[in-house]
Amino acid sequence: MGQVIDRLIADDHVCILEDALAVPSDPAIQNGRGTHIYHDTEVYHLVTGTPSTGPISGQEALRQAATSDLLHGFVVPAASTHGLRDAEAVTQGRLEQLAAFLELVFVGAYDGEGFICAGKPTSSVTQLLQEVVESEAPS
Repeated sequence: MGQVIDRLIADDHVCILEDALAVPSDPAIQNGRGTHIYHDTEVYHLVTGTPSTGPISGQEALRQAATSDLLHGFVVPAASTHGLRDAEAVTQGRLEQLAAFLELVFVGAYDGEGFICAGKPTSSVTQLLQEVVESEAPS
């Protein structure tokens, strides 16, 4: 999934991962790399092509967010995240606005050894996901 995320952010998308066990005051979040937004006590990692606190790969973002079996995230076009800043508190309404642009959603599965993904059938994200799956399939 890290490879998929890296290819998506290179294609002008943003991946948003919820860190189900973190809170905004956690030292690992406060001092960590990458871009984070918050809603109440929820922490979300934003994986972008140009994070404000230094580059972070899709694989590194997955490691940071994979603090439990509850790993899940979604992908939206980068333009839909315009104006979001690192360490910003966002409203429920802003999260709903982001969800309106949803192109791919994924959840951890198989005890953290895989993912289940769903996307819009016409989305370039879904096409890219299919290419990655085919390239990793045994011959």
